[in-house]
Amino acid sequence: MKQLLPGDAPSGGYTWNTGSPFKGLKVFEPEDAPIYFGRTGAVSEIIGQATLRAAAGIAFLPIFGMSGSGKSSLLRAGVIATLTGPDVVSGVRDWRYCILRLSDNPDIFLGLAECLMSDTALPSLAKGGLTPARLSETLRDAPDAAAALIASALADCAGLRPVHRRPRQFRRRPERPAPVSDGLHGLERQPLRAPRHRLQGEHPRRLHGVPRPD
Repeated sequence: MKQLLPGDAPSGGYTWNTGSPFKGLKVFEPEDAPIYFGRTGAVSEIIGQATLRAAAGIAFLPIFGMSGSGKSSLLRAGVIATLTGPDVVSGVRDWRYCILRLSDNPDIFLGLAECLMSDTALPSLAKGGLTPARLSETLRDAPDAAAALIASALADCAGLRPVHRRPRQFRRRPERPAPVSDGLHGLERQPLRAPRHRLQGEHPRRLHGVPRPD
């Protein structure tokens, strides 16, 4: 067989030297993307729908299918491997992801914490001595604080400074004198047309018949 095959791989092809490309019943992982074929249409549809939902503020896309139909391989070797490629989503420079199986850990919060602190997700969460056990307690008891930790870790990955770390003077609005502020409030709450309607509707009837001064 080796003698019949050309010595060099064809242009644009893949060279696979990591075990057998036939996974059997095993799940195709993101690193198996070079040997994962046949789901291009489904991958494109999922990425398109996820992009639309994210733009609408609903970055959640459930995928249903029969057991053994290939959902896990589709998401891992198809969607994740494609989505995290260069120039797939405009404005996104780097991707972080984690894969959580609820059956892997009876404690869902601990499983989520371990997943979030994995190498492909946010390993920088471990800075300062934070452990998965402590993060799981924060996720369970103080979800807002956990969200702040995750946002800070994401900002670190992107090379950005989190909003809550900015100096106070850059977040404060210039103060206005109280009378001006109160006056603006009143103009915002009451339409400017109301006095004109009252002047044209009510007062002319009340002033009708009053002798005009010489």
